[in-house]
Amino acid sequence: MVLDDRFFKSFNFSKESIEMMLESAEKNMLIAGYTDIPEVIFTFAYKAFIKTGIILIALRGYKARPIPGHHERIIEAIAVLLEDENVKKLGNEMREKRNFDLYAGVLLINSAESLNYLRFVKKTFEQVKQRF
Repeated sequence: MVLDDRFFKSFNFSKESIEMMLESAEKNMLIAGYTDIPEVIFTFAYKAFIKTGIILIALRGYKARPIPGHHERIIEAIAVLLEDENVKKLGNEMREKRNFDLYAGVLLINSAESLNYLRFVKKTFEQVKQRF
């Protein structure tokens, strides 16, 4: 897979850097799991999901550029690299909810939905972690 150079640049991460990224994503998932507040679960699950994508891309020798649209490209890369279109569908659902929360000030999410997203993120993270 060729990553679009508008959104990604070649970069060699050290093993230690990737380990730190893995720990950070795991910490976000732990925080999400320690609460019963759906918005908090969702917010930290989304952060862990994007970090998971950044890790997967880093394992391929690239770094995401922090420009408008990069989350969408990270999600697309996760789906392609894991060969799982469901990742793109659920990842974009999460991105859209996160954007609606940021720009409209409303996050409409219930407990069951937030826990489903967290399970999805944990599953995706485990797939990526196995590649390390």
